[in-house]
Amino acid sequence: MPHTDPDSPDRSTTDATLYCYPHEFVNAPTDHMRSVLARAGCNSLTVATVYHTARDLLPHGQKGRLAYLEGGVTYFRPELSRYPGLLQPKPSALCDETDPLGDVVTAAADCDTAVTAWVVYLHNTRLGKAVPETTIMNVFGDRILSILCPANPQVGRYVESLTADIVSRGVSAIAAESLHFHPLEHGYHHERYFIDLSDLAKFLMALCFCDHCRLGAKAAGIDAGAAAAQVRSVLDTEFAVGGGDLEPFDLAMVESRCGPSTAEYVANRDVTVESLVRRTASITTAGGVDLEVIDPAGSLDEDLEVGFLHTAAMPTRLQESVSTNAVLAYGSSGTNILGRYATQVNVDQIRAVMRPMFPDCSSSDDLVQRVRDARQFGIRRFGFYHYDLMRLQALDWINDALEAEHSGCRQ
Repeated sequence: MPHTDPDSPDRSTTDATLYCYPHEFVNAPTDHMRSVLARAGCNSLTVATVYHTARDLLPHGQKGRLAYLEGGVTYFRPELSRYPGLLQPKPSALCDETDPLGDVVTAAADCDTAVTAWVVYLHNTRLGKAVPETTIMNVFGDRILSILCPANPQVGRYVESLTADIVSRGVSAIAAESLHFHPLEHGYHHERYFIDLSDLAKFLMALCFCDHCRLGAKAAGIDAGAAAAQVRSVLDTEFAVGGGDLEPFDLAMVESRCGPSTAEYVANRDVTVESLVRRTASITTAGGVDLEVIDPAGSLDEDLEVGFLHTAAMPTRLQESVSTNAVLAYGSSGTNILGRYATQVNVDQIRAVMRPMFPDCSSSDDLVQRVRDARQFGIRRFGFYHYDLMRLQALDWINDALEAEHSGCRQ
């Protein structure tokens, strides 16, 4: 028989946010936002504030069902005096007639709802093409124009300026996406490889050997020259004759295939990422705004050891600086990744981000189970991606999943 579990969390203690673009809420009645949030059972919005290029299918779009997003723009009018460096923000065309972020913040205040600014920091092709010397440079000297390098001082200056600008705009938190290094395959048009590259080769092709990364390694006593020679040798061999290990990548492969200097060089990237996140956190803290760091490892069904924050130790190292670890718990590995995070940081600092839609969920029951799986680790904070991309029935699934946990019903 059903019974009430005394350990079941009160619904009022659940923090649930809905990821979205600002477009639908710009110049819309406040009641529309209130209705969407109520239907989903969410108590906050996480709104794209700086975003990358995309072509999206919008199942319930108000102005068409296929949208091309502007690349690397801000959904607010930036205060340009804050940006002294080479990297300059550009406002969306939406800003010609209105203030998208400001409109959302104002409407949310009327709904007694918090707004988190969702900021894609370093995945910015527009900026990379404008100032290519600030992007990732691989061992062959190729620039990866879609990714800014976290070690570059100009990039750090841009991140700090952008953060300060957004903190001043009435948001309660910043959800920082792409505040780290990236893999090779990440969001450029028609990426093509007509040879069978191993996962290790793909990893090494995006390993940055720009002057700033080399200097950071040298300061840590690491032989960047030896690392570069080892990486180039492995890649040259695989490009010439193949033979790369086609097993799933893990960091142990770096040392076994490329030697200790390369392993040390890769590990030193954590120092770079940690420094950038801490500097960002100091700005948000000073402004009374929380910092969420998004780790998209789960979006690729990957293990934390090869996640975008690079090592499984990173969440622990950042625990005092970051208010929330937003973990993309997608695909078949989502629960496993949440479990690993739960062993490293306070579970109150974990937000489990889920997709109530294809390919993860085809029914309300699927999402209910995913939320329950997260609850087993004590996680009470959730994010649901992405309002504009889901069918409207997914709002009901979100509410069902949150309500199922609130009710505490078990068979």
